[in-house]
Amino acid sequence: MECNAAAEVRTELVEDEGADDSDDAAHSATREVAAEYRWVDGDEGCDLIQPDHYYVYSMGMNDDAEISQSSREQISYDEDDPGLFDD
Repeated sequence: MECNAAAEVRTELVEDEGADDSDDAAHSATREVAAEYRWVDGDEGCDLIQPDHYYVYSMGMNDDAEISQSSREQISYDEDDPGLFDD
């Protein structure tokens, strides 16, 4: 807010277990999505500090194709995992 900054968000499906062409698999599947943002615009001379981590959200689906469980894991950047913006 101090910098009137705007963020760019990127997401990526990282895991899609149990998903195939059957209706049963689609309802009982687990999905994992990586979500990351970077500051891309702000007031001139304002120091926009980029995040040092991103999140992976895991969601399990029930028989009604609704999210029945979810969790979030914070992942820190390192040499082997530079994030979605550095591909």
